[in-house]
Amino acid sequence: MLRYVGTIVTTLMLLTMVGCGGSSHEDVMVKYIENMESMNSVLADIKDAESAKQAGPKIKELGEARAELDVQAKEMGKPTEEAFKAILEKHEERLNKAQEAFGKNFQRILLLGPDVMAELDAIFSELGNSSGPDWTQ
Repeated sequence: MLRYVGTIVTTLMLLTMVGCGGSSHEDVMVKYIENMESMNSVLADIKDAESAKQAGPKIKELGEARAELDVQAKEMGKPTEEAFKAILEKHEERLNKAQEAFGKNFQRILLLGPDVMAELDAIFSELGNSSGPDWTQ
């Protein structure tokens, strides 16, 4: 069970960092949130080991897209403090909602049992530990 907690913590950390995919820092934030919302939609459909297995390809696709966003964000660099605050102010509610849903999804999935978590552990292990850049000021 401890092995799964590590996966969850790593995944939550991964999804609380900001990735990118746009031409501006705000585009980056929006694409990050969209990725997390898409992941939440996939995770919400997991009810058992079979549905976790079926969700695997989409989770992998979203994880790979996230890794690409991380690379792009690193190349882009941090926004100015003023820009960061403005972006956060504009998108913070949506971001917090997505992060909260992710945490609730994982808490729910954890309670589905070790066979479900084994399916997800294999998927997230394959994706690696992409943490993205830290844009906090």
